[in-house]
Amino acid sequence: MSLCEIQRGQLTGRIYSISKGFYHVSSDSTKTTRRQKQTFIQWFLSIFMEIFLPTGYPNTVSNDYLSYQIWDTIQAFASSITNALAFSAILEG
Repeated sequence: MSLCEIQRGQLTGRIYSISKGFYHVSSDSTKTTRRQKQTFIQWFLSIFMEIFLPTGYPNTVSNDYLSYQIWDTIQAFASSITNALAFSAILEG
């Protein structure tokens, strides 16, 4: 199994291969490919950061964005739990 990402016609992002492990792969305009072996934790954290943080972080946002995003994610999770419990109570009633 492998996972890759292509942007603007160039191979970039992460590749996971069962036989070869985790890699971060990027291509520059000279068509050379750099591969950097990653541990599972590094690979997971890079995917997690890509999901929750904007492209170009930290250069494209203010200094307090990370703390804002952490609290916003906690609030969204707590809100969804509250909604699920309220909906369950309404159905029981």
